[in-house]
Amino acid sequence: MVLFKKSGYDYKAYKSSSSTIDVGFGKYMESMRKIYEDKNENPLVIITDYISGMTDSFAFACMENVSLPSPIKFRI
Repeated sequence: MVLFKKSGYDYKAYKSSSSTIDVGFGKYMESMRKIYEDKNENPLVIITDYISGMTDSFAFACMENVSLPSPIKFRI
């Protein structure tokens, strides 16, 4: 929801992100532009539609990317 609140229907903002998750969501949003913008759809519906279309492995990869911290790298 934070991502949508930040970028909304600004597809260029999604494309310029360094996060592959953001870029992917932006591509989805752009492909569904006509449906969502014409209906002025609730952002929760848009996000739910996107998540429901994910494969299990892609959903897990996104979850790991978002919620797991980066490993600490030590120099010896």
